Amino acid sequence: MDLYRANPAYELVPYEQLAPPARELLADLRAEPSFFGVLRPTDGASLPMLAIDRENATLFLALREEGPLSEESGRSVARLMFDHVLQIRRNGEWISGAAAIEARRRAGRDRIGRLSIAALEYAHRLPLTPAEIASRLSAYNTVPIPRRARSRVFTARGSWRTTSDAEWQVWSRLSVVSCQLSGQQLTDNRQLTTDNESHDLYVSPRPEFLGDCVEALASSEATQFRVATTPRGQHRADKLIASFASIDALRDVASRLESALKGIAPQGVPFTAQIGGDGLLSWSTPRWRRWLLHRLARAVVASRDAGATAEHAVERIALDGIDVERWIPA
Repeated sequence: MDLYRANPAYELVPYEQLAPPARELLADLRAEPSFFGVLRPTDGASLPMLAIDRENATLFLALREEGPLSEESGRSVARLMFDHVLQIRRNGEWISGAAAIEARRRAGRDRIGRLSIAALEYAHRLPLTPAEIASRLSAYNTVPIPRRARSRVFTARGSWRTTSDAEWQVWSRLSVVSCQLSGQQLTDNRQLTTDNESHDLYVSPRPEFLGDCVEALASSEATQFRVATTPRGQHRADKLIASFASIDALRDVASRLESALKGIAPQGVPFTAQIGGDGLLSWSTPRWRRWLLHRLARAVVASRDAGATAEHAVERIALDGIDVERWIPA
């Protein structure tokens, strides 16, 4: 169980006990019913003075002696730790700031969550622009390409039709193609239309297991998926993607695939939400993931240029409401 305490480098001062000049500076806040006073750094502490409301003042007072906190207090506690108001005990030490929040989260992350943080730490070391960083984040966890690797195209059987371009082979159910050609509308909620945002299921095996996963997906209830055909594409993590009109349809197919693909070594797509198979299966939406990669890239560059850590970038993103533990689309 995690233990927390109020940072002893701060003292809690009610508004009424402040000197007149300080009270004058805080006059506007005094009009707020929830306003309590300030946290004032003790002598020698290099911390800023912070205004504090009654709820957080009560928490600060309660934690003058160390103790646990409920899970419901998650986001407010994260902000207080980020601002060095609260500390968490790790490896016998009391820590605060971005490092404390990252330590708190690390234990609960799944495989893709850990991959995603590793990707940000890697990107933080690169002297690149935000656009270049976004591209590197998208390609993170690509495995080395053997010198003799060749393009590989899979043969459709049964009820599938395939089309190809320079990088992808797209598989579509013949029933879907027939309805599209005739202008009919399918009622199956797995079928995509041009009017909605797809939910993408990432099937991410090690390259040597790609054929097994293509076969399993073709035998599932999916109606459309695409598979990379070039050596570079097939060694990326995001090499096999099935698209669905709803998250419920995606989860239904994913649950069946997890059983069918048991024992397949996962690769894992960073910045997607793990759904099974220790990172073999995950999901996102195309629009969200594109936006996310560019938002992450800007945060990484801003943190790097300010001389801050990758953990600081992660926490700033989290304060924007992005789930930096499970990467579930907002």
